[in-house]
Amino acid sequence: MKTKKKKKKMVDILTAFTPSEAEYQAKSRAGALSVVNTEQHGKRVKISKHLLQQIGNPTSVQFSFNKNKIAVAANLRGCTVFYDVKKGGCIYSSALVQEITQKFELDFSNITCISTGQAKYQTLDDGETVAIIKMKKKKN
Repeated sequence: MKTKKKKKKMVDILTAFTPSEAEYQAKSRAGALSVVNTEQHGKRVKISKHLLQQIGNPTSVQFSFNKNKIAVAANLRGCTVFYDVKKGGCIYSSALVQEITQKFELDFSNITCISTGQAKYQTLDDGETVAIIKMKKKKN
């Protein structure tokens, strides 16, 4: 013989909660370039997947600098140094991290990674696509 179970009246447990009022703002895209500078986990430059796609998915890249921008491409006029692009867009080069850190006066005293904004892309006369990334120097 089956016994009927009495249904317990459910109490709304959320009555004691207050809904969030903060508006959600999704980030548009990840930064084009990140500089990681740590003693424990190494030094590297990470190039975004989108940037790599825009410049043709090269297996190595070159960097060039002016006072507030970095140019990245598979081949840059006047550059002789190539950096191998490893899995995930990583370039393992403490010398490159040091150069970028010094040129743009990046401060890693309280952080381990600094990411840039989006890149702009330009196609040169020779057909080479170059990513131009604006950098911000630390404010004194």
